[in-house]
Amino acid sequence: MVNPQAIDVVELRDYTAEAADLGLKCSVAIAGQLIEEVEPHDALLRLRDVLVATRSDPALDTIVAVALRGERPDPRSSDDWVDTMNHFAARCRAGVGGVSDGGTMLAMPIQGKRGLVMVVCQLGFGIVRPERDPAIVLTTVDASTLHIERMALRLLKTGS
Repeated sequence: MVNPQAIDVVELRDYTAEAADLGLKCSVAIAGQLIEEVEPHDALLRLRDVLVATRSDPALDTIVAVALRGERPDPRSSDDWVDTMNHFAARCRAGVGGVSDGGTMLAMPIQGKRGLVMVVCQLGFGIVRPERDPAIVLTTVDASTLHIERMALRLLKTGS
């Protein structure tokens, strides 16, 4: 029986050192749910290879800037953010993948322990909080925190 008052917890594990060994220039965390499905090294290697191969694609400018150059890009937001994130999540669940309209998330299939897994690469609070380094979180669509980006952008705009 599901407890309606329960709060889902997404455990994140730090893989920054391993990511740096592969040439990534930002903090990287991987959700425990994803680690159950995919070897962390394989996920990091795939992310790096995808970003290197597509670094000239304008849709990936933001993620490439964070991951390959360690930059802190200016976050973008749209008025229809909720609809945009819902469409992105629906594409991920259907196995389509791709880049979110705001350019802050990338979904890509990776061979997992039991077949293909849709991995979501999501920029973390490091892009909007000056006291934190740029960060990437690798997760699954069901474990991702798609709502966090909007809260972070609101914080940036209001300063509180």
